[in-house]
Amino acid sequence: MKKLSYFFCFPQGGFNDFCEIIWLSFDYCKKFDRILVIDTRYIITFKDDFRNYIIINDPLVYTGDIDILFQDLKLNDVSFYPKISNKLSDFGNINQITKNFVWKKQGIYFNDYRCSFPLDKKYEEKVLFYSTVKGGSNISNLLQISKIESTLQSKIQTKYKSIPKDYVAIHIRNTDYSSNFTKFHEEHKYLLENKNIFLATDDYNVVEYFKKIYKERLFHFSNIPSIIIRNKRGFHYDNKVVSSKTMIEDCISDFLLCCLAENYYYSCEKSSFSKNVELVRECNQNLLNSFK
Repeated sequence: MKKLSYFFCFPQGGFNDFCEIIWLSFDYCKKFDRILVIDTRYIITFKDDFRNYIIINDPLVYTGDIDILFQDLKLNDVSFYPKISNKLSDFGNINQITKNFVWKKQGIYFNDYRCSFPLDKKYEEKVLFYSTVKGGSNISNLLQISKIESTLQSKIQTKYKSIPKDYVAIHIRNTDYSSNFTKFHEEHKYLLENKNIFLATDDYNVVEYFKKIYKERLFHFSNIPSIIIRNKRGFHYDNKVVSSKTMIEDCISDFLLCCLAENYYYSCEKSSFSKNVELVRECNQNLLNSFK
């Protein structure tokens, strides 16, 4: 019986980065016949299991207990790349790897070993440990082969049904990337006249600004703290108020509620999150119809 080879994926960054990296990892596993193991439980910007929110429907994606798998691989003394230690048994458990990644300009490192290696070649080792941060437009591809976890799907449907149709969605990103949201509003307010509005944002001040203007016509569901340390990083890096579960559910809900709107506008051209809403609106109708 053929022994399986594994690709451990530890994505870094925000939601869009995670989806991009997971898709690229999945694509690699298809090409080189590996099992994809997605482990986001100890990543600082997630701190939970990605599989609790988005379920990838493919036999190449590992669905079992990651800790048990890692212990089995240790017992079998399998080969691994990068060579982050002499042997896997040097690690008591997998979080001793995950918690010690270091960000450098050249990529993500464990000690002196780069874990963001090229994905255009075959590696002979039985286990690969891959970590990087990378934005892109592959969230649409990922969602084509995935489903939203059932409880989260129900929560999003409840929010969607509470917004009178047809509504306009706006996304204003204003933490790591800044937006002149008052100017954005002035330029777009003619499009918002007499409309119900769904607002997705990472900035409490934006919520308060639009609430004062649109009152009961404004719908906003996410839990955004009133004080966020602004250090050119996103809310997901500095969150110490909202639970990881709440933050992740809010993020996915905001994304999909923007996708489900009749019309959609956004403030920040640098935001991949914003641009990928447009892509999913065009390419993922089957997923979006499941919420209606």
